[in-house]
Amino acid sequence: LELATNLKGIISKFQSGVVMMDEVDLILHPLKSELNFPIGAKETIDFLQHGYRYQLPIFLLEAIFYAQHGDVRFAPHVGKSKNRLRLLDSIKAKIEEGYKEEE
Repeated sequence: LELATNLKGIISKFQSGVVMMDEVDLILHPLKSELNFPIGAKETIDFLQHGYRYQLPIFLLEAIFYAQHGDVRFAPHVGKSKNRLRLLDSIKAKIEEGYKEEE
């Protein structure tokens, strides 16, 4: 009965949670995964031209560290612009809101 109760909790987390996947290149590789079978012409990947594709995950991780510690020293790549700090504060507020809903 205890195992079933624990399993129920895990399944509910999967239904209401969000997944952050790493190794997307393996997940989306047509010969290494069953998730993707591309057809048609090749297209460039979004945000690849200026390095934004790689800067976004770093920014999101730093935003999580900022939310945890409340200090921009934990987000060195974010910079000190008012818009970026406002965005960090907004992400921090949403993370805190999520923790409050979890309680």
